[in-house]
Amino acid sequence: MTQSTENSTEQEALKAEPFAFKPYENDHQSLQIGELTFENQTDKVIAYGDIEITKNQQGLSQALKLKQLFDMIVAELQSAEQAGDFTQDSNKQGLRESEDSFSKEVDNPFS
Repeated sequence: MTQSTENSTEQEALKAEPFAFKPYENDHQSLQIGELTFENQTDKVIAYGDIEITKNQQGLSQALKLKQLFDMIVAELQSAEQAGDFTQDSNKQGLRESEDSFSKEVDNPFS
């Protein structure tokens, strides 16, 4: 498949089903791709579930939807960064620079 054929296939798939889901815009939208669910909130997008991206038309469609969604999320995050509109971290899930600052040794209550 040539690059122009791949691009036209991707563009057709994206034109066919535009998302009503707008990342970080409200607290009531959700989107499901396969068994993978995305829940919208004004300060985060929550993803849970799983997805099998098969090597067929359905897999291509799902992969293009995921790409479109993540492109939208990245664009919104970049826009917020440029505007200085990042929200404060509301939970500490994810990577931590130093585990030492979040843990301390305590006596064993069962000994």
